[in-house]
Amino acid sequence: MAGNPELRSRLQWITDQDPRVRSTHPTLALNVAKHHSHSIRHVDPCDEGPSFNCFQFAFGLKDSTVVVDLLTTDRDQGFPLGLTFGAEFVERLIDRELLVVDAEGDLLAYFADARPAHAGLIDEHDRVTSKWGDGHLWNHEIWEVPSSYGDCYERYSAKESGLVEEEFRIYEKELRERLNSTSAESTDP
Repeated sequence: MAGNPELRSRLQWITDQDPRVRSTHPTLALNVAKHHSHSIRHVDPCDEGPSFNCFQFAFGLKDSTVVVDLLTTDRDQGFPLGLTFGAEFVERLIDRELLVVDAEGDLLAYFADARPAHAGLIDEHDRVTSKWGDGHLWNHEIWEVPSSYGDCYERYSAKESGLVEEEFRIYEKELRERLNSTSAESTDP
């Protein structure tokens, strides 16, 4: 495992905690430092506004009306599409070159088993700001992350957010069409 395996395992334990106790995450992270040295800093509790994940944060789309509305509609309908701004969509952005490898890029994507597992924004000092689990933003060194986020990373530049939003709209439409065609096939005599 890249980085300090014990530290990463403890950070994983923190992010795996019940979301109802996410307010304790900063204290838990401080307690980890008693046994495993780290430079992790708590940035923001993320308790207000719509829910978002690490990918939405890294792409600057955590408050995007387009993304939030599409995700909320799917959720409110019982998740028939299984729509997420997650690994499958990020792979799509890479395949369509809306996310391009760039040694100077400010988006850092972590990979587990060759699939995007996590993302954050990296600064000129190689420190990353990212959202972990269900609640908090953290600033940390590259390998000061939970173990489930993988053992390799790549720096990227993303095309403008409007293009990513439009691609998410197209992605949602394709999922809806696939669901509708599957439903139509299952009702045919």
